[in-house]
Amino acid sequence: MYCGFPMGVVIESGWMVAGTGNRWSGDDAIGLRLVESLTERKIGPGVETVIWEDADALTLTHELLERNRPTLIVDCAEMGAPPGSWRSFPSEVVALNLRADGVSTHGLGIAEALSLASSLGFDRPAEIFGVQPFDVSPGSDLSPAMQQRFPQLADALFRVVLSLARTAGKAGEAFRPRTSGGSARARENGA
Repeated sequence: MYCGFPMGVVIESGWMVAGTGNRWSGDDAIGLRLVESLTERKIGPGVETVIWEDADALTLTHELLERNRPTLIVDCAEMGAPPGSWRSFPSEVVALNLRADGVSTHGLGIAEALSLASSLGFDRPAEIFGVQPFDVSPGSDLSPAMQQRFPQLADALFRVVLSLARTAGKAGEAFRPRTSGGSARARENGA
């Protein structure tokens, strides 16, 4: 069920933090749960939190174009990292990776949504906060291992959101991580 309701304070020039995923596919719900946890913290003015539950690429594209704000997308992500670890990086480093053995839990994935939105005129900064899953089995809640990691992941997301909010300019300018050798370096924390 798609649910694009706002959960926080909305100021036009600030960042939007969007949780994506599926509550009935184990750790795929981590993006939803982490963004919901932000509502319990004071993240400051200008940051809007939204839930894009079970949203497909076309819905994500529509939301990005409609809201037209700098966006941090929080999601479960297969990154080849240790389960329970996280990475935060600019959307430009997300490779469109269609695999023969599977498809994103969102149908077409976030990379496709960002690409389509960009081709249709979305030119705002976009970042990804990805969490490597332990288990995405259907019909279950977060895995016990992910539930154990949840407080550390929630703290990490909170710090990333504060960093984005602090470094954004008065008109919502992009946060960009330091670069080394011309390539963006992801912020990350292992399990």
